[in-house]
Amino acid sequence: MNESQYEGPRRIRLEEAHSGGELFEICFGENLTDAIAEAQPTRRGGWYVIVHHGKVVSQLGLSHSEVVVYGSRLRIGSVGGVSTHSDYRGQGLAGRLLAHGAAQLAQEGARLMLISGERGLYTRTGNTPAMRFNTFSLKVPLSAPIICPRVAIRPLQASDLSGCARLYQAEPVHFVRRVEDFQDALGHQRGWGVMQGGELRAYFLWRTPWEFMDAPERGVREVTEYAGSRLALAEGLRQVLAGEASQPSPLRELRLAIPWQDFDLFRLLESVHQAAGAGTLPDHTMRLINFPALRQDLANYIAARLPISLRRGLRFEQSGPLLVDPWLGEAGEGRMAITWQGGRQSAERFELSSAEMTRLVMGSSEQAGDGAPPPAKGALGEVVSALFPLPSFLVGINYC
Repeated sequence: MNESQYEGPRRIRLEEAHSGGELFEICFGENLTDAIAEAQPTRRGGWYVIVHHGKVVSQLGLSHSEVVVYGSRLRIGSVGGVSTHSDYRGQGLAGRLLAHGAAQLAQEGARLMLISGERGLYTRTGNTPAMRFNTFSLKVPLSAPIICPRVAIRPLQASDLSGCARLYQAEPVHFVRRVEDFQDALGHQRGWGVMQGGELRAYFLWRTPWEFMDAPERGVREVTEYAGSRLALAEGLRQVLAGEASQPSPLRELRLAIPWQDFDLFRLLESVHQAAGAGTLPDHTMRLINFPALRQDLANYIAARLPISLRRGLRFEQSGPLLVDPWLGEAGEGRMAITWQGGRQSAERFELSSAEMTRLVMGSSEQAGDGAPPPAKGALGEVVSALFPLPSFLVGINYC
């Protein structure tokens, strides 16, 4: 087909929202016409499309968010809803959209691109599974001693929304949200409140994993977000696994991914359940897209971890394409470097591919495939070990 007959990649037009909604329904089983229309016009993010003879044949959605990391803010550009009509696949349309989306997100201020999905297109273009999690797969029924007395668990209610927001905001690593963001969440994910003394001490959300969407009756669920007292959380999870909480359908397996820095919850669960595995952020791939600007965003985080002798002269650098050209493979990969100028006679440089630097900065596990990046040496070895990996986080209700 003649490529000149295509329009795009470009932002979707209001009159094309219905066509975009139909394509989303074909690919994902849900019509998003209203949501796509409501997103236009927008200053940042939105839906981008490739159109053929007035019909949306490939599209993706972009959005922006921020994660508070121990007082600094990490600016994230999320990509979701990547879809191409079956009659137009194999022509590189989604790849063109993804490259355009990465450039658009970087231009709009994102430092990290976070993609909902793990398909081959994403890894071929240099995105990578990343972050570090301890993973549990807990079978039901589970017999374990009481972890925290006088704790009760019940489904979350509308009156709990402000309490959930306060608990989440108190987490040292969290997305910047509004209370209203929790209202939509309860319509898509089941939530549990952990009560003690009549007060909400913790909560967690779960959903059916993607591979079981067509068979929810099999009773497999995964925790997508949690916040609050770790003792209360561990006891609430114990009660659910022990069958002490009433549920509309039987639970047979509960999966959890716990960020590596959440040592307390990890130890509580490990002590009463079973050994944990290792994993990356479930159902996502990612890539740093503005490494130099990340240095500025993390200024407070860096100041709390490095003495001024190492902070002064520290730079993050980036060169080459934002994404890998699938036709060029590794030859088309970008490069990122951490440099330090300690004086006239002291200069160090630590350079990796963009994908390797993403895994170094965001964290990785043995399941990431390529293993850990090589360690830096000298002063930069101190810098890297003090700063990275950044703390990991679950996406939860910010899933794009």
